Amino acid sequence: MTWNPRKTDNDDVRLSDSANEEVKNPGEEDQETREQLYQDLDAEIILQNRQRSSSTKNVIGVSSEPYLDLIFNPFNKRQWNYLSLDHLLDYLIIRVTDKGNNFYIDSVGEFEQKAGKFFSDTNAFIELSYNPFNEILNKVIQLLNTLRGKDLIRKWQYEQMMPDRTKCELAHLYFNPKTHKDGIPVRPIESTIHAANTKISKFLDKILRLIFDDKCKNTTIIDGASLIIELSKYNNKGLLKPATLLCTFDIRNLYIMLPQEQALNSLMKFLSAYG
Repeated sequence: MTWNPRKTDNDDVRLSDSANEEVKNPGEEDQETREQLYQDLDAEIILQNRQRSSSTKNVIGVSSEPYLDLIFNPFNKRQWNYLSLDHLLDYLIIRVTDKGNNFYIDSVGEFEQKAGKFFSDTNAFIELSYNPFNEILNKVIQLLNTLRGKDLIRKWQYEQMMPDRTKCELAHLYFNPKTHKDGIPVRPIESTIHAANTKISKFLDKILRLIFDDKCKNTTIIDGASLIIELSKYNNKGLLKPATLLCTFDIRNLYIMLPQEQALNSLMKFLSAYG
């Protein structure tokens, strides 16, 4: 029994009982196999061949978005191994989708173009040429020391808001793809969970949220259940008519479109009236 390494439809090695069957030169065979392997394992081809559009699904009101169809066209073992190689990180990017539990795969170049478009459209961020971590941390510590020195905050408040230098990190920006939107734009995420001023933010939130929730509860919809309750009240008053139009609106880039100074002025007016 001899082993014939020629490629079959099943992409497996084939055993032959015939010792007289023609066998290619091993060097030529290896070269042909390598070329075929590179073609089969080209990352872009692998992904493109498995991309389908959600518009082919029986879904109403969902914009077209690409996804990997691995049910009807799964990767084989060699392709999975190839996609797991570190060198793919040079030109592929994997992100968790915005408002979903899926993964989005894109080329680094295309994803950077989308991020660049966001920067140019909003003009809300600048790229720093230095690391301001120590500067920010020192300013926060100095502010808290000043407030405590003037007895404007209590000792326990001072300790709650004081950042831990060993656990602090510089806040940074990253993007998640919005696959539910046409063109799959990106949503900016500001990671501030370990920033120097996060403890101050959490402390103030505990105080301000109680006041806001109490004073604005009659005009605030927090979830679907509260919406149904308010609509029921509206209907009981005889205001919900067959001709009533219910409208929703979406503000693009809401948080970065609010000027900080204007937001602080609004907060001061609110606290002056209700604080």
